[in-house]
Amino acid sequence: MEEKYLFEETSRILENIPQQNRSRRLISWLVFVLSCALFIILGSIFWDAVFALIIFITILAHEIGHFAAFKICGCRNVSVMMLPFVGGVTMARDAKISSANRGFCALSGPILGLLSAFASPIIFVYYALIASFINLLNLFPAMPLDGGIVARELVTRNKTMFAVSGAAFIVLICAVVNWKIAAIAGVFIFATQMFSLKISACAQKLRKAGISFRPLDGSKIRTLQAAMLDVGFSAAQTKNPSILAATIAESEKKPATAFHTLLLLVVYALIIGFGMFTYTVARDIAAQFEQIQTVKSENIDKPADVIIQPFGDVNMVMIEDVSAYLSNELGIVISVLPPAKLPENCFNYRRSKYISERFYDDLVRNTFGNPRVKVNTVYIGIVDGSLYMESANLNFVFAQYYDASHAMIGIQDMRVMQNIDTLQNRFYKLLKRAIGITYYMYPQTQEDTIMRSPIMGLEDLDNLSPYYKNQIGDNANPK
Repeated sequence: MEEKYLFEETSRILENIPQQNRSRRLISWLVFVLSCALFIILGSIFWDAVFALIIFITILAHEIGHFAAFKICGCRNVSVMMLPFVGGVTMARDAKISSANRGFCALSGPILGLLSAFASPIIFVYYALIASFINLLNLFPAMPLDGGIVARELVTRNKTMFAVSGAAFIVLICAVVNWKIAAIAGVFIFATQMFSLKISACAQKLRKAGISFRPLDGSKIRTLQAAMLDVGFSAAQTKNPSILAATIAESEKKPATAFHTLLLLVVYALIIGFGMFTYTVARDIAAQFEQIQTVKSENIDKPADVIIQPFGDVNMVMIEDVSAYLSNELGIVISVLPPAKLPENCFNYRRSKYISERFYDDLVRNTFGNPRVKVNTVYIGIVDGSLYMESANLNFVFAQYYDASHAMIGIQDMRVMQNIDTLQNRFYKLLKRAIGITYYMYPQTQEDTIMRSPIMGLEDLDNLSPYYKNQIGDNANPK
């Protein structure tokens, strides 16, 4: 009776790989959409809407990597489900995927997740920080994390030599991060992979004996149980249909070659290194952003050394962030005023450029009587457009310096394919140069510093050194 039960249950588990059809695909997509909606709604309620969206995008990018890899490997019935407060899972009901492919499918999620973190613009630094941390955590060699699946393929799918070297390499990789993590990783590998190692050893024994379990019958079940007892399974485990089916499925898989094992190990190590690099860079940039916010809050009530007056519709976030960064770098107080209206008749429609001289009166008027003004405060106007000097008949200028205390900068000609990082870097250089000319009264020079003159175009601006001559290592001296 018991043998009949084992035979029927094991057969049922082995054959429980349903064929893909339209209704099943529709149900899979419906479950995916509903789980995404539930993830975002519950995350917004219990966390924060922005934080919930960041976590959702992080996990979605990770699971898309798994989904694509399973499809490439020819798996059937691949589906994705988002699990609120837990993460996500990609399921592929195909027991015959090879050991090497299973390892690379496990790594595909962290690969895409880390690439999305690395490629995200600076303004999405908190996404990069969270995404890199979550994907790095997922590489830890403990089941059911992706790192645990990779560890299983490295440690349990080959001969004893590969098992020992695989475990040693994984511990060594983690030791690069932290020796405590290395010790914990070793414990997890031993604790979570011993069972898989037994299944692998039994499967190898069955493959060497040339035993095929299709079709399955009672005598083959008895042969399987004997082999399982030989490799260390308990008598109770040999009567568990799930363990019997897992061992049979493992014996039918193509084992990884030495080359595939080594390649998987190298890729795993490279991904961990890339993840650590991405996380470190994102963490440093996030720390700079936090420092900028601190500078902004500290400078609110202090007398201003430099007052920035934007005109019209401008990118206030970029202007405020660059100003706060320069304030912290130079040790001066830079105050950014709310945007003012554009002066009348300041735009030449024929040239599609702003007349720089028309901003002077408004720049003086808008800053006159400001309670934060000091004797040596300087004023710099910003407009999101191209400037030209009517009085000097100059068709284009990055900036005009009216006198020792007033200057005007145009942003439009610094744009390149809407790349915000490049625009921000160029604006940083021009604003710092304007501060050098007006506040520090540095002479313009032909030396390779931020004060080099003339600037003939964007290539000159990009090649401009970001330092004052005497600034490297020290703050500049004010006038």
